[in-house]
Parts: sequence; structure tokens; C-alpha cells
Amino acid sequence: MEGDVLMSPVTVVFLDKNRIQFYESRDGTLVSLEVPETIMRDLEIANPTALGESVKTFLNQNHISASVSILVFSDTVVLTRELTGTREEKELEFQKFLDAVPFENILSRRYVFGEHDIAIAMPRAGFEPLIAILQEARFPVMAVVPTFTLGPMKNKRWLDAEMGKFVAGKAETIAAESITPMVNVPVSTGARSPMIVRGISRAAIGIAVFILLIIVLFFLVIGRI
Repeated sequence: MEGDVLMSPVTVVFLDKNRIQFYESRDGTLVSLEVPETIMRDLEIANPTALGESVKTFLNQNHISASVSILVFSDTVVLTRELTGTREEKELEFQKFLDAVPFENILSRRYVFGEHDIAIAMPRAGFEPLIAILQEARFPVMAVVPTFTLGPMKNKRWLDAEMGKFVAGKAETIAAESITPMVNVPVSTGARSPMIVRGISRAAIGIAVFILLIIVLFFLVIGRI
């Protein structure tokens, strides 16, 4: 689809139990950051400050350029259940699933792929700190998706070049499956979309032309007095 071809680079960030991988669509760079259990454990980020320092240092050391990013979660860091039965039975099963999740503050969603109705839940403490870290590092997150939404890449255990290229190339389609609302990229991040830049440039040109017309009109009026 034409809408899937982004004109700006995308960084795919893959979160596993104790590993964060980064794929840069600009040049195909793929690097992995090992994260100790003192920082990430039991599906939650226990020490956001330490993780932030590690991620920023790692990105700088590996010369990963700022860009929009898509956060992909490994199946090992989310809770899932396939719902079966009638519509009413699925609704009841979904609620029971949420009630059984051993975290207080969670984010959940149901995904329907053909005949499969899959419920997903994850603790906010397992990903929101990472989103904030990436935002501060100028990698605004445009979508957060579980691996099983990635079509032909859904069975991959780790992020590799094939998955990274697929996610980056299908960024807008994949973003529609985000467990969180799609995020617009702030212009101030430095990870600017050329489409946004073009929009700003046209607005600036329009204002400049308007001001020029006023100046010309002013001198024409003065000349007639």
C-alpha cells in the first residue's frame, strides 16, 4: 500500500524480557542492549532511571540517529488469551482474563484476526517508562504492538533485519494495530517527517506572500496620494 511507505526513517524497537533491540531503517543497523533483572523484571521496568541512562548511552555509542519509532513487544512480556464461544461468552471470558491479570494498572485490547479473537494485557509499568525514555532521546513512539500482529513475522522470537525491514515498510498499517492510540510526531523532537516539514514550509511561504502583497499594496496607495 502506498500509505505504508514513510518518507522518513523509522527505528524499530523490540522489547524482550531482558533485552531491547534497535533496527534503524536508514541503513539497516541492528543492535541489542542486554538489560539486567535489577532494571527489568516480572514484566515491569523496576528502575526507569537506570534504564533511561543505559538506553541513551547505548544509542549514542551505536550512532543511532533520531527518528520516529515503533515499539514491538515480544510474546514473553505480554499476557494473552484466545477467546472462544459466542459473542457473550467471549465478553465474559475477556473480563475474567482481565480480572486474573496480576497487575493493578494495565492496558488491554482485543485483536480479531479471521476466526481468532485474542485478548492481550500488559502492565503500564512495563512499557510507559520506555516510551518516555525514547521520547526524551528524540525517538517518539508512533505505535506499540505485540509481535503476533506482525503477519508473516509473528512467529519470530527476536528482532532481525527481516522483521525490522517489514515493520518499517508497513509502519502506518502496523500503527493501526497499536495497543495505545497512535501518536503524532511532535515537530520539536528533531525526528521530523518530511510531510510535516513540507506542510510547515508551505504555510511559511503563504504567510510571506501575504505580507509581500500587503507591502506592495501599501506603496501603491502611498503613490496615489
